[in-house]
Amino acid sequence: MRLETSGVQEIDAPTAVVWSNLTDPAFVAAAAAGVESVEPVDAEHFRVVALLGVGSISLRFTLHVQLHDVDPLVGLRMSVQGAAPGSAMRVEAGATLAPLEGGATRLAWTVTSDVHGTIAGIGARMLQGTMRRKIEAFWTQFAENCVPATRTD
Repeated sequence: MRLETSGVQEIDAPTAVVWSNLTDPAFVAAAAAGVESVEPVDAEHFRVVALLGVGSISLRFTLHVQLHDVDPLVGLRMSVQGAAPGSAMRVEAGATLAPLEGGATRLAWTVTSDVHGTIAGIGARMLQGTMRRKIEAFWTQFAENCVPATRTD
């Protein structure tokens, strides 16, 4: 089953801050529901363990993440391949940054994923809807986490 989705976030933080967060695996993982661990292999490769669920099915995926086409402060692409018992996934994602007036940043993202096996067998419509919501929730949470807390003391 294939899913393609995209979106734009306007983040009230400077591009350098958003870029730093986008390239920090721990920061990215904090915005992703179900991530149990992130292990850096090198500067552009990571091993991630995540619990992904749709409906009554939850599977623990081991994901191999590679950053590529890295253009500092402008954008990057990410390839993810993973497997869980009876299921496999492949994801291609991209993010581009552009400064906005007032010190904010526009983050445009795209995600294309292919999922096969047990988790895809529960029904394409249910899986597509759940995956789309989780992807959009990730980027929304990432954007919220980038905005520095306002001090009220």
